[in-house]
Amino acid sequence: MLLVATRAHAPAILFCSVKLAAMSAWPLLVIWATIAVAWAHPAIQVVSDGAGAVYFSDTRQVWRVTPDGVKSVVVPNVHTHELWLDPQGNLYGEHLEFHNPPVNGAQWSHHVWKRAPNGAISHVIATRPGFLSDYKDFSFHRDARNHLYWCSGTGVIQSRATPSAPLRTLANLQTSQLGWLSVLPDGSAIVSDHGALIQVDPTGQLRRYPRVSPHNDQHSLMGVWSDPSGHLYAASPTARAVVRISPAGVTTTVAVSPSPWQPVGGIVTPDGAHWLLEVSSSNDQRLRRLAPVLRKGK
Repeated sequence: MLLVATRAHAPAILFCSVKLAAMSAWPLLVIWATIAVAWAHPAIQVVSDGAGAVYFSDTRQVWRVTPDGVKSVVVPNVHTHELWLDPQGNLYGEHLEFHNPPVNGAQWSHHVWKRAPNGAISHVIATRPGFLSDYKDFSFHRDARNHLYWCSGTGVIQSRATPSAPLRTLANLQTSQLGWLSVLPDGSAIVSDHGALIQVDPTGQLRRYPRVSPHNDQHSLMGVWSDPSGHLYAASPTARAVVRISPAGVTTTVAVSPSPWQPVGGIVTPDGAHWLLEVSSSNDQRLRRLAPVLRKGK
């Protein structure tokens, strides 16, 4: 098992309702950084490139871990919660910043950064006031067609084929305080609703899964991801568990995070490895490589 542990800092509001000491030897690796506030909005997303390296943020910087356990900071000094890796291998993230006192009347500002495969970092959206979701011209939630997706605070799920294409409403769930939005390669959008999952397919058809978490608060489910077999995986921080949902809707607890850790996201990489991103009650974040544990069962 590979273990990469960091300590993140500062929250953000990226829910639908608005998201060094080191042991260098494989298979155990630990990295520590600094944190300042409650974990309510940790980084939740893990992405993987074609070479099998995985990337994750601790909301202070973005890390890369290679398949043989070599770790490095690839984007420093960014407050990033979600990531997107395009087909060309470019990595994207948002830097979100809180201003007290406000700057030009704005308490929040953001920019979108891009890291090219050669390591060059640039801004694709310059610093501007407010939140990225206010503009709907960029999204980290994309399907295999590169369509962009958003979810509003009232449960309206929308998409665009390109940043300048007409905005299309896929569903209006008419509910509030939804959790994180996830998008599958086939264009299905998934949102968490107080311990349950709602899936909206590209035609707008809804599927409500049986309750995944025994808890009913907004943060009871966070990251959702899939594997090539069509299983979904949902991180339930309050239950300290990862639940797998089969295509038939059967739920199975496939991983448990020992106290004080709580799962918040994950990914299944092309080599079949399962990676789990966790946060602790003291605001540490760590990445664990769990395969083949999560591959058991149906």
